[in-house]
Amino acid sequence: MSTSLSRSSLWVLVCGIASLVASWAAAEPPSRVARLSDIRGVVSFSPAGDSDWVRAVMNRPLTT
Repeated sequence: MSTSLSRSSLWVLVCGIASLVASWAAAEPPSRVARLSDIRGVVSFSPAGDSDWVRAVMNRPLTT
């Protein structure tokens, strides 16, 4: 009896993880991504959803 209980619990866990991974995979990735590879002087940008400008760092991924 405990074997069937543990198998069903494992099955529920596996299905839950699979649905979570599937939802992450369904998210739309940006169509183009760039990398900030050279900085000369002061460079700043405004991240999406943020009203403040922040200092840019090397290798920061950027999208349109």
